[in-house]
Amino acid sequence: MNDNYFFYKEREQMRRAKRVTCIQTLLGCVFFMAIIFSALCIVGNYETHYTTDGVIKATSANKILVEDKNGNEWYFEGDGYMMGDNVRLTFFTNGTDRNRKDDELVKVKVIDK
Repeated sequence: MNDNYFFYKEREQMRRAKRVTCIQTLLGCVFFMAIIFSALCIVGNYETHYTTDGVIKATSANKILVEDKNGNEWYFEGDGYMMGDNVRLTFFTNGTDRNRKDDELVKVKVIDK
């Protein structure tokens, strides 16, 4: 066979090896960036959300009044809650860490005590 044919095949193998290496490197970078992005999202959620426990003080139709452990009263709409239920309230801070008056109640869960 012709010597040029062997050089051509060898060159093709080297190019293929470079492509594979580039693709592996690119996939590794994408995977690493996905991990970093996920971690930042988790930290962001942790910094803007907080929980507090409370007791349901009153129910009227689907309006519920909860008093948290600090004495603050919060209203929300929901079904299936009874007076005296212990609940865990999850709030969104709206970016104002020092002011609780504008926080949004995002989740209410009945807990056992």
